[in-house]
Amino acid sequence: MSVAILLLWRRRRLRAVTLTAATLALALTVIQLWTGSEALGLMFPWRASVWLVPAATAVIVGRGIGFLSLFVGARLNERRSRALSRSLVLCSAVFVMVASVEGIRGTVRSAHQGPLRPPIYDFINETAEPGLTYLVPLGFEGFRLETGEPVFVDWKSHPYRDDELVEWFDRVKLARTFYSASSDDVALEALSRICGASPITHVIADAGARRVLADTVLRLGV
Repeated sequence: MSVAILLLWRRRRLRAVTLTAATLALALTVIQLWTGSEALGLMFPWRASVWLVPAATAVIVGRGIGFLSLFVGARLNERRSRALSRSLVLCSAVFVMVASVEGIRGTVRSAHQGPLRPPIYDFINETAEPGLTYLVPLGFEGFRLETGEPVFVDWKSHPYRDDELVEWFDRVKLARTFYSASSDDVALEALSRICGASPITHVIADAGARRVLADTVLRLGV
C-alpha cells in the first residue's frame, strides 16, 4: 500500500483517497490494540485493507506494465508496442486469477486436511448422537464445520444484532473463565453458569489440562 501511495503521489484525488483510508485504518488499529477498546474493535478498522491491498496491487502492476511497455516500445514500432501492452495486461490478469483461485483452494485444504487438525474431530464424528452440545476451547474454530455438532461458543464468528452480540461475548468470557480457572471454585462457578445458559453435555479439554477441569466436570455430571 505504501508503494502504491508513492506511485500515486502526483495524482491528488487518488492519493487523497488511498492515503486517508490507509492512515485511518493504521491509526485506529494501533489505538484499538493500545486501548483494548471492544467498541472500536467491532468497527474492524483494519478491514480497509480488503480494498486497499487489491487496489494497491493493481496500481503497482499497472505502473510496471506501463514502464515495461515504454522501455520495450522504444525499440519496437507502434503496432508491436500495442500488441505487447495488451499481452502483458492479459498475462497479468490471468496470473492474478490463477493465484487467487490457488490461494483459496490452499486455504480451504489446510483448514480441512491440515496437519493441525485435532484427532478429536474424528472421534466425535464416530460417536456423535442427537442432542449433544459441546463446550470447546475458543480456539477450536473449525469444530462446528468439521463435526456438524453445536457448541456453547467459539471465536470463529459472531452475530451482529446488538442483543445477540452481547450474549455471544458473555459466553466468550464464561468459556475463558472456565478454561483458565485457577481453582475448583472458579471453575465450578463458571461451568455452573455455562450449564445454566445452555445444556452442555460434553466438555473438550486438552489432555494436559489441570485436574481441576476434570473434577469440576464430574461434579456437575457433564
